[in-house]
Amino acid sequence: MLRPAGVRSLHAYGRFDMTDRKRPDLKPLEMLDLGRARTLGGILDGMSRCSFGARMLGEAAATLASWCRELRKTGEEKRAIDATFSALSALRGELGLGAQAFDPDAIHVFSDQDFWKRWGSERRAFTQFGHVYLAHRFLFLYFLQDVTHEIIHASALRATIDPSRSAEDAIRYVRSGFSPLDGRPDTKRWRFVGFNEGVTELIAMSLRACMAGTAREMLSEDMTRVFLGECLYPTFVLLVDDVLGAVAADGSFQDARWALFTDYFVRTCDFMKVLARKMPGALRTLATVESGGDALAAAERLGFTNAAAAIRRRLARRRRR
Repeated sequence: MLRPAGVRSLHAYGRFDMTDRKRPDLKPLEMLDLGRARTLGGILDGMSRCSFGARMLGEAAATLASWCRELRKTGEEKRAIDATFSALSALRGELGLGAQAFDPDAIHVFSDQDFWKRWGSERRAFTQFGHVYLAHRFLFLYFLQDVTHEIIHASALRATIDPSRSAEDAIRYVRSGFSPLDGRPDTKRWRFVGFNEGVTELIAMSLRACMAGTAREMLSEDMTRVFLGECLYPTFVLLVDDVLGAVAADGSFQDARWALFTDYFVRTCDFMKVLARKMPGALRTLATVESGGDALAAAERLGFTNAAAAIRRRLARRRRR
C-alpha cells in the first residue's frame, strides 16, 4: 500500500500503526469551482483538494499518473497525438457535433518496463477518468494504433455536472461510449464491453484513414499499409459490422454508421432503438459480449453467418499461435 511519510497507515490486521508520530503533511481544502475547469482533468485536479468522496476520486486519478515515471513525449509522439485530435475534430464536425476541448497533457506515456510492471504485460494502453495511459512501444506503428483507439475512449466519457450539488456529488459518470459507468447493480451485467470496443475501433479506423498522409511521413510504406488496413479487436469489429448491416438493410449503410457513431459520442440512443425494433433481443445479446468466444456466440445467436465464420477463423488462428 502506498502512503506518504508522516501519515498513519492501517496495519495488515486492522490495527493502526502508531509508531510514526511525525506531523502529518496536511493540505488546505479548496472550493471546487466547476466554472473555471475547462477539462475533465482540471475538474479531477480540483477535486483532489476537496474533502471526502471528491478528494478520494481526485487523488485516485493523480495516483494513476504518478505511479510510474512518465516519459517526456517525443516529437513524433506529440505529432501523432495532435494528428489524432485533428482527425477526431474533423469527424465530430461531419457528425454535426460541437467542438470538444482536448488536453494533450491528459495523454501519458511510460516506458514499456514501467508500464508492464505496474499494469501487466497483457495491456498496451488504457483510459481512466478521461486520461490515456500508453506504453512506449518498440514499434511506432503500435503507438499510433493505441493512441488513436484510446483517445476516442477518452473523448467519449460522458459525465453530468450539477453545480448545485456538493463537491462530492457534483460529477456523476454516465457512460463511456456504450458502457455504463454509474456502478448500479442493474447495469453491471449489461456493460456492452465488446460492442463498445468494436465501435471504438471502427471510429479509430476512420481516423486512421484521415491520418494517412501523416502516417506515411512517420512510417515505412509497409507499416503504413498495416496501420490503415489492420484493426484492433477484430472479432468485435466483425460483429459490429454485421449489426450495422442489419440496421441498414432498408437504407444507407453510411447513414447507419453515422447514427452509431453519434450515439457513441452523445447521450442519444437512436441507433440502439432502431436495432431493438428490428432485432428484438439483440441488445441483451450484445450487452454481455466480453471476449472473442462471446462474439462468436452472439453472431450465431443473431444469425450473422458471415461474421460467425470470420470470427471462428480468427479464433482458430489465435489458438494455433
